[in-house]
Amino acid sequence: MKINVCYRESTSDTARRLAIDLAEAIKQPVELNIKALPDAFNIGWGYQGDEDYFYLNTPKAIKETIDKYAFNKKLMAYGCPVAKTYDYKGIMWLYQKNKVKLPLIARRNKTQGGNGLRVCLCKAQIAGAIRNGYTFFKEYIKPKNEYRVHIFNNEPILTIRKEYRMTTNVTRNGEEEHIIERGIKKGLIKTAKLAMTFSSLDFGAVDIIESEEGKFYILEVNSAPALNKRMRQPYLEKIIGELKKYKVL
Repeated sequence: MKINVCYRESTSDTARRLAIDLAEAIKQPVELNIKALPDAFNIGWGYQGDEDYFYLNTPKAIKETIDKYAFNKKLMAYGCPVAKTYDYKGIMWLYQKNKVKLPLIARRNKTQGGNGLRVCLCKAQIAGAIRNGYTFFKEYIKPKNEYRVHIFNNEPILTIRKEYRMTTNVTRNGEEEHIIERGIKKGLIKTAKLAMTFSSLDFGAVDIIESEEGKFYILEVNSAPALNKRMRQPYLEKIIGELKKYKVL
């Protein structure tokens, strides 16, 4: 059976490097395509096609988490720890009724890397965000720390602490990620696993903030996280395990 890493354009760099590393590790070819292949073991790296083939991370599961607003509402409905989330269509009415707490973070539904965030401190800024195509709003939680927890088949394989260099209060000028190997807080892992439970992904990376009060909140789930070489290693080990489980190797 062929092995195929399928991706979308914005995830191509990590997908390509992952395919190269996997081929070197298993000593056989690994294909890289913008589509899934029939009769292949397809590994979906952010891929959103419609084919009904065998996958790790199906397009259906990926599409669910890429729809950030709908997935946030799903987490809210099940009582998961997320910031309150509001659709742009009703936000002005809620504001006028004093049913939302400022500041709000305006977001577009399909973005990557936390780009395109806008802080809204007043009614005029909310209206401006709507005019500029922002589709939903989240209550702001002042963070003490921000993390990314990588989960594969409900097991944590990598925990990252993020640090940003800011040019303004909403514009990032570079990002540093530090792998945590000791002293990982149990609540952090529990929150990440909870987020993945309500997705259908086989693997993913959960972005979480820790508030100044020490509570953990889910930001989003990523189906195709960017990975450097060291970060790719635990993914390779897990993927190879799946290939052996399904007798591809």
